[in-house]
Amino acid sequence: MASASRARPTPRPNSHPNPNPTGSSSSSGGPRARLRSHARPWLNALAWLPVIFFVDHHVVSFAAVSGRSMQPTLNPDSSKLRQDIVLLNRYKNLELTQGATRTDPKAGYQIGDVVALRSPTNPSQLLIKRLVGLPGSLVRTLPPYPERTVRIPAGHCWVEGDEKNHSKDSNTYGPIPLGLLDSRIEAILWPPSRIGAIPKSISGWEKRVMHPPGMTMGSSTTMSPESTTSTRVIGGSF
Repeated sequence: MASASRARPTPRPNSHPNPNPTGSSSSSGGPRARLRSHARPWLNALAWLPVIFFVDHHVVSFAAVSGRSMQPTLNPDSSKLRQDIVLLNRYKNLELTQGATRTDPKAGYQIGDVVALRSPTNPSQLLIKRLVGLPGSLVRTLPPYPERTVRIPAGHCWVEGDEKNHSKDSNTYGPIPLGLLDSRIEAILWPPSRIGAIPKSISGWEKRVMHPPGMTMGSSTTMSPESTTSTRVIGGSF
């Protein structure tokens, strides 16, 4: 027996296809997608902020040098349009605060280094001076210091500007706590004609400083593991 089944009608093509086959509303998904697209670069930048902050405060940074106290080593041209920009090595400071028992003879700040330190009277300001005496050093002072000689006590250092006539330094403040040292100046980055290592001092301070036996130019020190706060960098020497 022949049988027959009812034929299903062939669907007619839709002349107006649905532009959103998933059925979701484009008015709700579109703005969110655009918002995510615009926010992604900012979120990526925010994610890097802790890294940048750590590097700037504990590894390396740079600062513009103002003032004349380190002439001719820094800012030999008194014009404000030709200020030196220098590289600050803060990793050296990190080593000192974390490793007071280090035995590496190269660890620590060394006599003759040009250093950045927190001003004893305004800790938010960085000064740039030369480290000329460490604990135990005997320094023949300059005016206005009230005594002709001073023995640097434990936990302190003596800093001076290379241009004595335009410098407020240990001859004004006295011995400086080692905890105020912020970083060591490693190199000059600007202007292009001066890019390179920090020049050696020609100010003659070496003749006024006597060091304990075994401590000479290049001798180093370690600091007690106290925190050295770092705020923003304000390059300056005065």
